[in-house]
Amino acid sequence: MRDLDRAARIRDVELRPHALNRGFRWEPRHPPFRRVSDVQARAYDELGYFVLEDAFDADALAAVLAEIDPEERRAEAFLRS
Repeated sequence: MRDLDRAARIRDVELRPHALNRGFRWEPRHPPFRRVSDVQARAYDELGYFVLEDAFDADALAAVLAEIDPEERRAEAFLRS
């Protein structure tokens, strides 16, 4: 999984908590999981996200794009003016 390869590279970077962080500690979840795979859960723990393949069917995506595209065109036209 490419995301986990990226996580391995990120681990070499020193991460420091935000100045207002006083004691939060991420606790990884452990299997069994009901909705995600072990690999997805590990990616979430290490990267903060994972890809959920086929979460929406083609018709649902088409409907969302049909709503978003006109607004995106208007915003782009405004920014170009």
